[in-house]
Amino acid sequence: MSRDQHSFVATKNRSQLLVYRNCSFTKVRTSTTGRSFWRCRERRCPGSGSLSQDCFTLNRAHDHGECSESVIVEAAKERMKKRAAEEAIPLQHIYEQERNKLATTISYVNFPSFYSWRSSLQRARRAAFPPLPKCLKELHLHSPWNETMTGEEIRCLFFARRNASNDSIRHSRQLSNFVGC
Repeated sequence: MSRDQHSFVATKNRSQLLVYRNCSFTKVRTSTTGRSFWRCRERRCPGSGSLSQDCFTLNRAHDHGECSESVIVEAAKERMKKRAAEEAIPLQHIYEQERNKLATTISYVNFPSFYSWRSSLQRARRAAFPPLPKCLKELHLHSPWNETMTGEEIRCLFFARRNASNDSIRHSRQLSNFVGC
């Protein structure tokens, strides 16, 4: 029996894997006392353990070496999803940074492409940020964004296309409390 550090990784179907010494375990059951029992993710392996009071104990040893790279890849995906929700940098930059961190651990061949993970990263980001307004009535500006530099209230917003004519922009600037974008 051995005791060591462990961590949790979410899977595609939103269940949890317990990662212990680069091997992943799936949850079998939980006892009435709160102790949970886990078995190796590789089904033919007799490796099993239990988790009690945040301490994982390996009950039966594995009959194989370290588990596949999928555990490392899934942990990287969870880190990317967390960063997508917290950081406002482009998702592809987050993907490339995390992939480069693992360049010495696993080969690029075994690492999924950005496009296969893009939708789950976008979903994580959408859950963390408020939705964009669909019309002007849904747009609510609060101080200091609803005031001009002189402190007057903004009554009209003007959004011009990049190729808008100078005449239309010049005409809009003659309006009182004009703010152009």
